[in-house]
Amino acid sequence: MSRRIPMTAPALVIAGVAIAAAPPAVAEVAAAPDAAFTDVQREGLRLFSQSCGVCHTQIQQRTRQYGPVLSRDSLGGDEAAMRDYIGQGTPLMPGFRFNFEPGQIDAIVQYIRTIPPQPGTR
Repeated sequence: MSRRIPMTAPALVIAGVAIAAAPPAVAEVAAAPDAAFTDVQREGLRLFSQSCGVCHTQIQQRTRQYGPVLSRDSLGGDEAAMRDYIGQGTPLMPGFRFNFEPGQIDAIVQYIRTIPPQPGTR
């Protein structure tokens, strides 16, 4: 069983220097993972982070993830099914049709379509 070692201030400085000294492509990804996104996908990321991420991403290492990992392959990649699930919900997930306009739901779907499938997940 391994122990986690807390990051000290010098270690954080070294990590920051390493990121800053990294090749531009790596530094750009670390600083702005959505740099290549369209405005719609960026809006989808914002909405996903605010309303969906709490269940569909693992917030901390020791917390439980409530919903499945989402990707462009979710629901067989069917955008209409994704819109329906987000809007109508399921017995385990609230529907967001009263929270979001149809264009906002579409933006979330467009963002989800940018997420590559994770190994070992559907």
